Amino acid sequence: MTPTGQHPATGYAQANGVDIYWESRGSGGTPLVLVHGGYGMASEFDRLGDRLAADRQVIALELQGHGHTADIARSFTWDDFAQDIAAVIERLGLGPVDLLGHSLGGIASLRCAIRHPEAVTGQRAWDLRDNFTICDASYVALAEAIGCALLTSDGKIAREAKTVEVTYVPVTKEED
Repeated sequence: MTPTGQHPATGYAQANGVDIYWESRGSGGTPLVLVHGGYGMASEFDRLGDRLAADRQVIALELQGHGHTADIARSFTWDDFAQDIAAVIERLGLGPVDLLGHSLGGIASLRCAIRHPEAVTGQRAWDLRDNFTICDASYVALAEAIGCALLTSDGKIAREAKTVEVTYVPVTKEED
């Protein structure tokens, strides 16, 4: 049950050999897919999801080995998580969607937008907190190329490969 007392619709979507658990609330508008952080669950988005679902459909996923989604005999990789997110978007007939991910889900969502641009809109947000190390300059460049800004905690745009504490900000083409 969500903080507003409503029960979200729930289910599983087959994605690359994994039955990905999802919760959906609201309707209309551009769908928003929420992707949890490491060791997280869809329920970490209950309050936010309820607020955002006032005028749109909001779907929270649980990635492989998290929450209701079983682990399978494959490694945890950004590409696998990205493929899984894109497959769920397709299976549920949602695309293109807005994406918002927290920590691990932020990187997986970013990778999904890079690998599957047809699945996402121009409105993207990533929360990459916890002093995440941006592995190389290509992530910063790719984020900028697809219309996302990775911001440091003091509000500056991360422009180079280094360990930075970042938070999310949606960027649209008009704001470039």
